[in-house]
Amino acid sequence: VSEVGTHAELRMASLTFLSSSISHIGVVDTLTEGQKSTISSLLGEWLVTANTSCIANPGASSGLTLFGSASRKQMVLVKELDGTGSQDIFTILSIGPHYSTDQIINVISFSLLFHWLNVMYPPRSHTTHAPVRRPLSQAGHSPIATPTTPDRGRSPAIATPTSFSKLLTPIGGPRKRELKLIALQYCLRILDQWERKPSTCSDDDLVMAVS
Repeated sequence: VSEVGTHAELRMASLTFLSSSISHIGVVDTLTEGQKSTISSLLGEWLVTANTSCIANPGASSGLTLFGSASRKQMVLVKELDGTGSQDIFTILSIGPHYSTDQIINVISFSLLFHWLNVMYPPRSHTTHAPVRRPLSQAGHSPIATPTTPDRGRSPAIATPTSFSKLLTPIGGPRKRELKLIALQYCLRILDQWERKPSTCSDDDLVMAVS
C-alpha cells in the first residue's frame, strides 16, 4: 500500500471513530483536552486543504505517449454552482465529475462539524431572569417608545443586501486558527456559493438538499 493510500485510510478511520464517539453518550468524555485539541486541528485542516482540482476521468488508462513516457491523467478544476471555476476552498457545494479522497473527507468532516462544535463549545444553559421594569414617563408610557422627529435634511437609511463573498476573509494556516473560526468561514463560503444560480437541475437539487 502506498504512503498516500495509508494516510487516506488513517484519516477515514479517524473520522469513523469520531462519528461513533459522538453518537455514543459518554465516549467523548473519556478524551483528554489534548486529544480533543488534536481532533479540532485535524477537522480544521481537512475542511480547508481539500484539493480544488479532480481527475476528469479516473477510469482512463495512463497510456504511453509518443516519447514512451506515461501520460498523466487530466486534472480539471472543480466548479461553482453557476459553472465557473472554483473561486475558493472546496466545500460540499463544489461540483466535479469525480471526487478524490481528500474531497470526500472534507464532506464527511463537515457532516460531523456541528456535533463536534457542541462537544468543544457546549451551549450554555438558559437561566430565567426577572423582567426589567423600565421607569414610565408622566404620561404612563416608556420613554423609549417616545417618537422622535425625523431630520428632514437627511434621507432615511436603507438597508442594502450584502453579498456573502464580501464577508469572506483568508483562512490562512488551519492550525493557526480556532476550529470555530474556520467553521464560520467555511459556512460563509457555502453561503457565497449558494448565492450563485445553479447551471443544471442536478446542481439545483444539491442546493435544495443542503438547504
